[in-house]
Amino acid sequence: MDFQAFLSALVADWVSMMSGIASVVLLIASVVRKWDAVPRWAFWVAATTCFFFASVRVWTTEHRAVGTAKAETHALQNSLDALLKPEFHMSLSQAQITIDKNTSVFMNTTLTNTGAASSALDWTAHYTSPQLDSDVPLIDFETASLPDKGHHKFKISKTDLVIHRAVAPIPHNGFIDGRLVVSIPGNRIKEINSGQARITVSVHDVTGRVYSATWKTSQNAKTSEREGIS
Repeated sequence: MDFQAFLSALVADWVSMMSGIASVVLLIASVVRKWDAVPRWAFWVAATTCFFFASVRVWTTEHRAVGTAKAETHALQNSLDALLKPEFHMSLSQAQITIDKNTSVFMNTTLTNTGAASSALDWTAHYTSPQLDSDVPLIDFETASLPDKGHHKFKISKTDLVIHRAVAPIPHNGFIDGRLVVSIPGNRIKEINSGQARITVSVHDVTGRVYSATWKTSQNAKTSEREGIS
C-alpha cells in the first residue's frame, strides 16, 4: 500500500469511527453529564482516540493482507518448484561386505523424487574412518555373487545397480532402488565392525544440485570373502 492509499484508508476509517462509535459515546456522555452542547475538549479527545484506533486498524488490515499474500506466494512457489525443480531424497541401508585386497560394500540404496522428473547423475562416494579419509570409487560390473542368509550364493547384475537405474528420469513422486557398490582400499572390516567408519554418497540432479546420504557402519553388516565379480 502506498502513502496515498494508506491516507485514504485512514481517513475513511477515521470518519467511520467518528460517525459511529464516537458519536454514540459523545451522545451518552452528553446525557449523563447533562451537556447542552458537547465541549470542544471532548470532541478533540474523541477525534484523537478515533484517529489512533483507525491508524492501528488500517495497519493491522494491511499487515494481515501482506502476510496472506506472502503465504499464497510461498505456496505457489512450492507448487511451481514441484513442477519445475527436482527434489531428491536418498537413503542408504543394509549392506553386505566382501573382502579380498580391497573392501567392497554393497549398499541398498533408495532415491525418491518429490519434485520434477530428473535423472540422477555423477555418483560419488567418500569413506571416513580414523585410519582413512578419502574419496573412494564406485564399482560397476556385469555380475557379482553374494551370500544370502543361508550362506548360499545369489547373483546380482549390472541392471541391479542404482547408478544404471537412475539414468532414466525419476518421475514426480517416483522412486528407484538398487545396489550401490563402493570399493575401499585395503581390509577395512575392523573399522567397519567397530562402528568407527562411515560412507557418504553424493549425486546430482539435472540442475546440478547435490544430494548426499551417509551410511554409518555397524556390527550388523554381513561380511564374506569376495567371489565372482566380473
